[in-house]
Amino acid sequence: MKIGFVPAAPFFLIYGGGETQLIHPYQILCERGVDVVQVDYFDKEIKYDVLHFFGLHYGNYRFMSMAKKAGIKIVLEPISYATKKQKLGKAFHALNKFIKLPTTQHLHREMLLLADYVIPNSYEELSYLKNYFGVSLKNTRIAYNAISEDFFENVGDEFYQSYRLKDYILCVGKIEPRKHQVTLANIMAQREEKIVYIGEPVLDALDYYTEFKKIIDDSQNLHYFESFPQASNLFRSAYICSKIHVLLGDNETPGMTSLEAAVAGKNIVVNDCAPVREYFGDDAFYCDNRDQESICNAIDLALNNPINTSFSKRCVETYSWNAVCDVFEQVYSELA
Repeated sequence: MKIGFVPAAPFFLIYGGGETQLIHPYQILCERGVDVVQVDYFDKEIKYDVLHFFGLHYGNYRFMSMAKKAGIKIVLEPISYATKKQKLGKAFHALNKFIKLPTTQHLHREMLLLADYVIPNSYEELSYLKNYFGVSLKNTRIAYNAISEDFFENVGDEFYQSYRLKDYILCVGKIEPRKHQVTLANIMAQREEKIVYIGEPVLDALDYYTEFKKIIDDSQNLHYFESFPQASNLFRSAYICSKIHVLLGDNETPGMTSLEAAVAGKNIVVNDCAPVREYFGDDAFYCDNRDQESICNAIDLALNNPINTSFSKRCVETYSWNAVCDVFEQVYSELA
């Protein structure tokens, strides 16, 4: 059985959590001897039995539709959740069943219907997909986001040795409006704590990046690093040397960087979102990312509360790439 992994477009221009969710299972499945490849659009000789799509991206709709007609089984990992306009979206899709409007939202619904198996990252995401798009989704399996057990093995204070920064607030993520880095930067510019940002700008949100960068440049306590290789000790050490991690994203499921920070043994501040609560329960510090007072209160609580070591251990044990790959292999075997 030949399985092809298909990334959300454009894979190499926007590299983040979604891409990480493809790379790690790919490596483990290859080690297990599963016949899986990253799809090469130029290789006409490869014959796929299953195409596994990562991300509910309308740019892949025609690819998926043609593959389905060619008799190829379709697995879809949507990585999709919205905190806003859910009622409006639900009404649109109810109407869209009868009046086919050629919108990206219509294509997203069609992709869900084309899939032979849908693998959400949480039960909350599954519930959202069913309600928002008005679909039944009979063949589903949950595969939680994960982190490698040895992610922080043999990692020390390399970040401090290189930049002389320690015990700061850390915020890792692509620089874009939905992550609310500008909101956080404006708050931190008025506080005494240091904050370190790590993340590449999203190319279709460069005005936002420019606004963000100006705030950084005007403050001595705000530090920004565009990117480090995820596998580098310098990047991983940035977590180890931090005090807490803050991620204010709207639609995190739950946010790979929050998971990484939790495993690093750090308190995490997150925007209150249903999938995030499913992962972290009462062990995260929640806020409303539209409310400055709420954000400040959550940051203060995270800074002043002791580290919950059992939370870190639970994340390592529960959210593993091997468990994700077990789910993938079960799904592929059912489709064989």
